[in-house]
This record gives sequence, structure tokens and C-alpha cells, in this order.
Amino acid sequence: MPTARVVSDAPSGVDLLTFNRYVIPLCQILTDPSSETPLTIGILGVWGSGKSTLLNLIDKRLDRATGRNGLDFVRVHFNPWVYREEKNLLIPFLHTLRDHLEASAGQRFSKSAKKVAKVLAEVGANTLLRTVTAGQVSLKDLEEREKKYLAKQRRTESAMRLLRTDMEEAINSATNDGKNGRLVFFVDDLDRCDPFQVLDLLESVKLFLEQRFCFFLLAMDEEVITRGIQIKYNQYEFSEERKAVIGAEYLDKMVQVPVYLYPLAADQIQAYIERLPLLDVIRQQAHSLARTMLPNPRKIKRICNLLALNLAIRDQDKGLQQRIDPAVLAKLIVLQVQDSRLYREVLQIPELTDYLRRVFLDAEDKGRVDPKKAADFSGLAGNQKRVQEICDECARRAGWLRDIFHTGAVLPSSGMDLDPYFTMLGREPAA
Repeated sequence: MPTARVVSDAPSGVDLLTFNRYVIPLCQILTDPSSETPLTIGILGVWGSGKSTLLNLIDKRLDRATGRNGLDFVRVHFNPWVYREEKNLLIPFLHTLRDHLEASAGQRFSKSAKKVAKVLAEVGANTLLRTVTAGQVSLKDLEEREKKYLAKQRRTESAMRLLRTDMEEAINSATNDGKNGRLVFFVDDLDRCDPFQVLDLLESVKLFLEQRFCFFLLAMDEEVITRGIQIKYNQYEFSEERKAVIGAEYLDKMVQVPVYLYPLAADQIQAYIERLPLLDVIRQQAHSLARTMLPNPRKIKRICNLLALNLAIRDQDKGLQQRIDPAVLAKLIVLQVQDSRLYREVLQIPELTDYLRRVFLDAEDKGRVDPKKAADFSGLAGNQKRVQEICDECARRAGWLRDIFHTGAVLPSSGMDLDPYFTMLGREPAA
């Protein structure tokens, strides 16, 4: 019987996060013949919140739906981060589209693939895209070279019309003019790319591929994208109020249907842990773990994996079995993964855990300290001010920190020596 078992961080094809609440209505939109296109749907959530998993689940459901209602769904997956070294992400995007069309069963879309290849040849042969997006023409340049620019613009607009026409023909061919097909583009990991690359790709897609019978699903961290947009437009003399909203306004133009992933509640986190293929010793702690974990599936998996590995190490050493309490180990791992800065403070100031425990005691409990009262920290000598500041910050944040230091296996319990735990977990926090 194995004593160590961990889970992969790869996107799941199984719904462990009650994502059907998103999958079913989104697929109803995508499979409804009357849904108007083009349509861009934004899957918005922080890193690790399950966006890639949601895209996978939608893809699987569309695969099963192919053929129903007389519609065939050509599903194109593109990860721009894989091509982050490319100067122009539109090129690999179009290559991906062509490859999907060429790989279709029975080469049903070979004609469409050839048309996309023609567009690729045109785009790759010149700097059309950079010209269109003003990538090499500043505002000052426009004033100094107005005539030259206007002449180039006219040529560009003509080329643009031809390319859009070619793309329209390719898409119409692939979808039989929409009678029995839809193109569905899945774009993931946008927020891992350089902001300028992201914006160029979004603008390019809008220019070339915003066509009838096309759906786009964009998975991204909204804050990362909007900040990138703000940086790009920071050179222009907008008011501070305008700068604060320009990112959101930009996304509003690009994304017609924003879908925000709800954070997981404690009972959903517990159910998620219990459904992961982990050993019983981890599942047995699911309830207490769920009270302390942030609602981020990637962090949840990381915590469970670290706990599984370190418990297996403990089981191989009789001395560690006596010194390591699994519940305390679990809380320290949660702290290490979710707040590495506070974990580092605990390493440097051993007394800190006791004071944090006392901060979260109920008001009537003996031994409670008030982070606003310096006298309550007078016994700390040189660390008094720092411990008081940390306790004040943690008291204001409360939340999962209260459950770490106050509920269940308290850090530290009476006479507990945390040194074996820190030695096991590393003197520096996990990356």
C-alpha cells in the first residue's frame, strides 16, 4: 500500500468544482442555432481558479453536442504563452486554425484550410498588422509624415478588406455558411503573456476573425489584463480617473459576455478535497483544511501534495512520528503556501505564533492580547514593535488566519516545539 500519493496540477477533464453551473448555460448559448455571432465570452478569474479546467469541460460537452441540432462544432485551442517568443501572435494563431481545419476527419475543411494558408502568406509577407495597430507609427510621426501615412493607410485598408474577405470565405466554407457549423476558439493563458502581445492579439482577432459563426472563449485574469492595458496607454495624457477605468472599458469592447468564477465556499473546498485521489489521511482532515484554505484549486492541490509527501516522510521515521502532529503540520503548510511572508516572520520570531494565538482569543478569555495596546507586548524585548505590527495586521485580516492560529490544532499548543516542523518544511517558504 503506497504511503504517498499526490495529484497533478494539469487542468481536469472531470468536474470536481461544481463547474457545471457554468458549463451547461454556456454550452446552451454555444449550441443554440439562433445565437448571434460573432460572440466573445470572457472566463475571468485569478491564477489557479480553474479557468483552464472550465475550458476543458466546455470542450468535452461541445464534442458530445456535435451533430445535434444539425450543428458541427470546429473547436480550435490556442495557448499564446507557448508562442510568447513570437513577435506577432496572430501568425501562430492562424497556423493553429489552419492545422485544426486540415486535421478534420475526412479533410472536410481542406478548402477552408487552404484559404487560411493564403491569409497566412499575406500577413507573414509584410508588416501589415503592425501598421494597422500603429505599432511603428507614434502620434508625433503621424503629424510629421501625414501624407506618407495616409497613403500607406489607404493601401492597408485595401489589403485589410481582401484579407477579411479571404477569412470570411474560409469560415463560411468551414461552417457551410452557418447552416451546419460553428467555429469555437478557446484561448487560454492570455494573462501569462506580455501585456503588449496580449493587446496585439486581441486587436488582431477583432480585425481578422470577428466574423459570423465564430465564438471566442478567452480565459484570463481580468486584473492582469486591465493593468497591462493601463501601462500601454500610460504614455497618453489621460486624467487619473480615465486611466483607472480605461482597462475595464477596453475589455468591455472586446468581451460581450463576462463570466466571473465564484470563489469556492468552505463546504465546496471540503468536497473538492474529498473527491481528489488522495490518501484517507488527507481526506480525514478535509473539514479542518477547508476552513483555512483560500478558494483557489491550484493552491489547494499544492497544499494537499505537500501534506501527503511530508506525512509519508514522517511515517518512515519513528522519531518524527512522535514529534510531528499531522494537524499542526497541515496548518503550517497552509500558512507556508498562502502567506509566505508571514511564514517567514514566524521562522524569524518564534514567539510570534503564541501572540497570534492570543490575538484571536475571545474577548473574555484570559491571556488575550490587544494589538492596539503596546503594553500587551512588553515582554518581547527587541521584537516588541514588529510583533505588535504583525498582530495588528493579522487581526484586521482575520479570516483564514483566525482558523490557523485559534481553531482546532492551535499554533502553538502548550509546550509545542515547532522546530521539527520548520526543519521538515524548509527554513525558507515554498516558491
